[in-house]
Amino acid sequence: MNAFKSRFILSYIIVVLFLSRAVESHDNLQGHMEPLGSAGSYFDVPLENEFPSTRTFFNNYVVPGIPLIMKGVLVDSTPVKQWNDSFFVSHPDSVEEVIVENVKKENRVKPKVKVPFRDFVTEYKSNDIYMVNEVPQFLRRDVELPEPLQCEAIEKDLIANVMWFSNGGTKSVLHADGYNNVICQYRGSKRVVLINMLTTDDDWDKEIIDKVGAYSGVDVDAVDYMKYPSLARTRYGIVDMSTGDCLFIPLLWYHQVNSFENNLAINIWFVDAGSRHVDLTEERCGIFRSRPTLDQYRFEQENSDAASDYLDSSLVKGSQPPLPIKILLLLKEKKKVSTEDVLKWIKDLRKDLRNPRDLSSRIIATMDINRNGVVDVEDYKRMRKNEQTFLNIADEVDYALNKYIDVQPLELVREQKLKLTRLLVQRGLLTVEKATVFYGKKIMDNGRVLGATKSEL
Repeated sequence: MNAFKSRFILSYIIVVLFLSRAVESHDNLQGHMEPLGSAGSYFDVPLENEFPSTRTFFNNYVVPGIPLIMKGVLVDSTPVKQWNDSFFVSHPDSVEEVIVENVKKENRVKPKVKVPFRDFVTEYKSNDIYMVNEVPQFLRRDVELPEPLQCEAIEKDLIANVMWFSNGGTKSVLHADGYNNVICQYRGSKRVVLINMLTTDDDWDKEIIDKVGAYSGVDVDAVDYMKYPSLARTRYGIVDMSTGDCLFIPLLWYHQVNSFENNLAINIWFVDAGSRHVDLTEERCGIFRSRPTLDQYRFEQENSDAASDYLDSSLVKGSQPPLPIKILLLLKEKKKVSTEDVLKWIKDLRKDLRNPRDLSSRIIATMDINRNGVVDVEDYKRMRKNEQTFLNIADEVDYALNKYIDVQPLELVREQKLKLTRLLVQRGLLTVEKATVFYGKKIMDNGRVLGATKSEL
């Protein structure tokens, strides 16, 4: 055997041994190929046995970005006491259509369908389906806005309400939301895995959140530490929710949700307004309405899927973002939609877009199948004929919109949260102990709170 071949064989053996040991080292890590959050180090999520006041809730949790589990706060609510499937099915307004997913383990590229709420309730126990929809209009009069949000000063910050309804066994992807979230459990139980956004960094984000739309491709039932090694070093907060509990999940905190038993929950998303949410006293909140139920409020993202009434069934099946649907809706008013039409519409839609004209041009170019410079009835017919064509276009438009939204870098959000938290501690509105649990040594320097200036105080 010549020297070259010997060296090659030796090198091959070394590589194989290295890779096998690498695989073995991952296999030996507790939690490898097991459910997310099943092993590792953990932090405790703060717990209250009653709703805190609005002022306490925002000063201690929302502004600094700290989660909170509120145990048993809704056990006597109307949905817990009175809602049941017979009530749903027999209600004359239960013909209202809702969005239903055909798989319980979340997959954001799978199609959805719209069915009457009554039909969903009749079928969900015997089929692998899951309702994810705004709270039906006829049920909103029974659902009170969670007490800490009952404040006139934050009404304009309410973004959306969503009902999550299934026969259990549902699993979300690992993801983060661009808004603060209060989710309340009205039936069944949940396990929520939380990851502290304040202790991750840009490298962690790039490795784990690997899908467009701020979510991860990790298999939440079998976490692969070879593909996602940072998850082996991540600290988790585990929250077990029962009927009547509410959980606050702060802006941009990564989380994954598992639902058990017959399950119904409602969440409220609201804007993170930073310093505007500091010290929301009774005077600032005003005299609140006597019946603070969801039907009394306007949510910014109301009826975002209303366009489905216009599109035929082959398109309604798709997981469409609102933007391309609403552009197609413009075809009801005119025979063609131009860049100028889209520009006017998106300027009214959002104020946080970089270069809206370029975005409008890109949207038209994406939807203009026949390449005549506008979106017209012929383009619509082609999309209706081929569902996958529409879904591909919808994804491209959604991706384009996300690219042009003027989103702050995550690291900047972390720094702003840290700065506001220091100010809260300095003012005596938040304890050092609570802040330190989530920010660690960043909050202190030789026993003194960092970052104080006279102007900030």
